[in-house]
Amino acid sequence: MINTENRWIKLKRLKNPKVYENKAGAFITGLDLSCDVLEKKLQRRSERFGTEKKKEPVTQKEIDALYKSLGIEPENLNSCKLKNIRLEALHMRGLEEMDTNDIFAYFGDYGAASVEWINDCSCNVVWLDAATTARAMIGMSRPFIIKKKGTTKQAITGIVKK
Repeated sequence: MINTENRWIKLKRLKNPKVYENKAGAFITGLDLSCDVLEKKLQRRSERFGTEKKKEPVTQKEIDALYKSLGIEPENLNSCKLKNIRLEALHMRGLEEMDTNDIFAYFGDYGAASVEWINDCSCNVVWLDAATTARAMIGMSRPFIIKKKGTTKQAITGIVKK
């Protein structure tokens, strides 16, 4: 039986999150896609996870589409309507089995500046600017395909694999 009182104490939000800086260094410019070492690393990752490597860098149009998918209108980015939204931070939950080094390793290609631990289960990963955060979200995301009962993957995606 789970002791709910201890669980509540463990999950209780801290007044001041613990902040850990990235000792490996943070950067704003994102990935150097012309680097041969990075090219080989991305190719191995693509083969391992069965994904196709994206060839072009992230565009402003893709960043705007990301913001719209989150309910943020790109034209309102500088308005006071977004005063409580931190575009340079990404909130993560369900991290009971991860530590700070795991978080930095997960986002290693995107140079996170720091991790703010809120409690044992959630944290904010912070970059030096909003564009790098958006690049990380776009680069680490995968499409979510819902397979309806009685349909095939071909019917949903329109792709026929031989």
